[in-house]
Amino acid sequence: MRVLFVFILIIFCSCHGDYADLGNGYIWIEDSIGKSINEETGQFEFVIYPRTVDYNVDEFYIIAHQIMTDPDTGMPIIDVLVDRITCAKGKEADSLRTLFNKMMEIQDCYWIIDKNTHKVLGPMRKSEFYKMKNKLRINMDLESTSFD
Repeated sequence: MRVLFVFILIIFCSCHGDYADLGNGYIWIEDSIGKSINEETGQFEFVIYPRTVDYNVDEFYIIAHQIMTDPDTGMPIIDVLVDRITCAKGKEADSLRTLFNKMMEIQDCYWIIDKNTHKVLGPMRKSEFYKMKNKLRINMDLESTSFD
């Protein structure tokens, strides 16, 4: 099942132009941030998905803002997350369910990824994000992902 999921992602990614290399194996594709699994084949896994609406990157960190609602309908975006939980087994499914519940509770989720240690901090509320950003001395602001 995972192989099929990665294969579909590769096909999807090759068909779209909204792609950015974020460094250290991280990419931004459409409205998500991923991490390379295999650079030779182009396989990656999602780190932050779906609806990353703002992000920025420097040589050490990726910062991101994610929303859990569809901006057109105002409805929660849960289908991708539910599919991921359904495909997972055991402890992985439990941890994904916990993550999903926290994301749905927060709604506006903020993330910090340390590109060198691959540590992912989040989801966080806006106030937590800015405190952590100051603590880590991250000196960049979020930027819109819109290509309009």
